[in-house]
Amino acid sequence: MTPDEQAAAGPAGFGGDPSINLETINWLSAMSGLPVIVKGVLRADDARRCVDAGAAGLVVSTHGGRRGSTITSARALPEIVVAVDSQAEIYADSGIRSGVHVAAAIAMGARAVFVGRPVLWALAAGGEEGVQQVIKALTDDLAYVMVQLGAASIAELTPDLVAR
Repeated sequence: MTPDEQAAAGPAGFGGDPSINLETINWLSAMSGLPVIVKGVLRADDARRCVDAGAAGLVVSTHGGRRGSTITSARALPEIVVAVDSQAEIYADSGIRSGVHVAAAIAMGARAVFVGRPVLWALAAGGEEGVQQVIKALTDDLAYVMVQLGAASIAELTPDLVAR
């Protein structure tokens, strides 16, 4: 589909295909027998609709900043956690560059974080060893941040530790 055809078709679903919608979540789960994780959720109402449609989890994400000047995933995360109310797992990505970022996302309710660009840069610059170094640096930084916060475990990273 050309850009002009996409514009004429109106708002598109995932990948520019307007036929993909919330009903696709349940269909995909039924067809595959697997849990469906929806990535790119930045609004609490959308998060709620995805969970109601059968999503097992959500990734609060700006797709690496490719959504232009939207709300950040860090700003969207707390409202999405409240809207989902433990009925699906919440993950976060976009802008995770340090242990502080990891700790903040976990403290605000993410079960885990995804790290993209630093790992890709490390792979390009240093191959497998570069990736191992980045993951070790993030892990070490997270451990250091947790000591500074007085958190002995991931479970002790709570919303009250995050300044807003």
